Amino acid sequence: MYKETCARELSTKHPMLYETLKKLTRDPFFLFVIVGMVIFSFYYGLEDKYKASVNLSSEARVQLTKEYEAITGLKATPEVITQLEKDYVTDEILFRDAINTGMHFVDPATRSSLIEKMRFRISAPISEPTDTELVNYYAKNMHRYYTQTSLSFEHAFFINTPKNADTLASKLQSGEILNADNFIHGNQFSDISEGMLRGIFGDDFLTALMSVESRQWEGPFSSNHGLHYVRLQGKKPPQPIPFSTARNIIAKDLMQIKIDKAVELKVQALVMQYDINIKP
Repeated sequence: MYKETCARELSTKHPMLYETLKKLTRDPFFLFVIVGMVIFSFYYGLEDKYKASVNLSSEARVQLTKEYEAITGLKATPEVITQLEKDYVTDEILFRDAINTGMHFVDPATRSSLIEKMRFRISAPISEPTDTELVNYYAKNMHRYYTQTSLSFEHAFFINTPKNADTLASKLQSGEILNADNFIHGNQFSDISEGMLRGIFGDDFLTALMSVESRQWEGPFSSNHGLHYVRLQGKKPPQPIPFSTARNIIAKDLMQIKIDKAVELKVQALVMQYDINIKP
């Protein structure tokens, strides 16, 4: 009755407005918009009232106390326990805020840590290689287990380019003793590997030394430190590493292969959830 009275009054006093509203209420799109606005307002009203919970179970609370007492050797007082609980809640809130703000996307250290933990989680169930697996892998991949070329030589070192640098090699060859500089690693090297040579002297020196075939003084060769006149005393080609010596390396290599395969299978299962775009 009241509704009909309001409608008659509106049609009498505001006929144009009445006709407009009458048409709108019959329009399905208008009704759809009104219903959508109501649902939208209801949803955000609920969201504003919702609060995520931070729960500290009694088991976790006991564990916090035990860890404190184990680390400090002290009995946890009620005040300490209260502080432990507060610290737990603080850490949990900060952690969640870090996730909500996307820190794991923009902070390289956080990103790397999470990725590493995921790899560890995937690899945790993987068993260590058996002796049979190690022997079989070694037999199939013996080419991977060789020593590097090693060299023995002596050298005369100069921090700065000396006078008559081009003639010093021949003077050394004739037995003349030069007033050279002291080299921090010494003047005599015996059976030193390519890797160690590269680390000490640099790539240029290693390349030059590897090309030397004679047992005479040659140079100067430049390094990361200065100039060197070198007399090669021996060059030992790569040698196979016995299984007993290489066992730990083989175990590490084979374990890494297992981990890589497990990670690859996991990623294959997840990759369909993403649209991968690699720009050229």
